[in-house]
Amino acid sequence: TLCREIGSFVDPDTGDVSVNRDAIINQSFNFEGTIDVTGYELAIQQKLDFLPYPWNGFGGVFNYTFVDTETSEDVPPIERIAPRSYNLIGYWENDGISIRFTYNWQDVKLINAGGGTANFLGTDRRDQSANGRLDLSASYRLTKQSRLNFRAFNLNNRQEFEFTGGNEDAINRVRFAGRQYQLNVSYNF
Repeated sequence: TLCREIGSFVDPDTGDVSVNRDAIINQSFNFEGTIDVTGYELAIQQKLDFLPYPWNGFGGVFNYTFVDTETSEDVPPIERIAPRSYNLIGYWENDGISIRFTYNWQDVKLINAGGGTANFLGTDRRDQSANGRLDLSASYRLTKQSRLNFRAFNLNNRQEFEFTGGNEDAINRVRFAGRQYQLNVSYNF
């Protein structure tokens, strides 16, 4: 199968640099061991449309997910899956106005199991700290065809920390996007 490696590659022998080089996959590798995945998800969604105006525009959504993975000795652990996560959404929609707050949270998760695989961050295990992000989206219907939209991302100024060796004090990477805002007008013909 022909694939493409995204990014730059420096040939260790010649020093030549290849960008987005083609890679040919000529074998697959399967582990003899097993991976057991168990978990559950709880979800609740409720619109309060049974209440009198203006309270009938309120509503909310909540979901919680738990995932437990167990691998046999010869299988590396599954990466990039948080064992616990939840989403909480509160909204109000009435009279052409829509306001929605969304909070997403994830527990500490394994980014790279390490195990001797060398990269520029070393060979140790890397984890990402638990964190959550608050976003806002709002819109107002100006006319039947036009709508004013506003979105705000990362209102709580979340930072993501990666740490090595299971030690939260050994931070090796910080991702910080800051707050971001978007304002636009849409028009339907």
